[in-house]
Amino acid sequence: MQETEIEFKNLLTKKEFDTIHDELFKDIKGVEQINYYVDTDKFDLRNHHLMLRVREKNNTHTLTLKVPTEAHTVEEFHRPLEAPVNISDVVNKDMLSRPMFLIIRSNLINRTLKVLGKLTTFRKEIDYNGGTLVLDYSTYLNQEDYEIEFEVDNASAGEEIFKEFLNTYNINRSETIVKSERFYRALESERGE
Repeated sequence: MQETEIEFKNLLTKKEFDTIHDELFKDIKGVEQINYYVDTDKFDLRNHHLMLRVREKNNTHTLTLKVPTEAHTVEEFHRPLEAPVNISDVVNKDMLSRPMFLIIRSNLINRTLKVLGKLTTFRKEIDYNGGTLVLDYSTYLNQEDYEIEFEVDNASAGEEIFKEFLNTYNINRSETIVKSERFYRALESERGE
């Protein structure tokens, strides 16, 4: 399965997170999802601006390849997996869908792909001004962070709504690094790279 994802993100302080949570998300049931990031030991996928992960959510496991196409937009390729994965597991080509395999191969990536680590997110979502507002608390490699995301179908309208939302809560707009990159930077730091 393939889909296009348009989203705007901003990291939050704990205080900003708590304020937004208490005003908009307090009565919303949250969901836990675990992202297992897959790459080579040399980070070949990351170096080609690709992201491969297995997401565990509601007892399902989905392999996803994300390919950036333009600002705030990525193409996603999904494939359900029959079984969970663990850190250090090898992800072989039989686990990839044909489009995933072709994209990875076209980038001349042929080293072993394996699960490098995991990031756990506690997520709450609400409908908001024609899109989906997502509040995330994530933990990974002795790190934690707070984030707001706004997922939309129209990039220009979504950007304006997101700016207004941040202004309403007096949150400084920052170009937020995606979760996978935050994970990789923490992994590099842990490895001493």
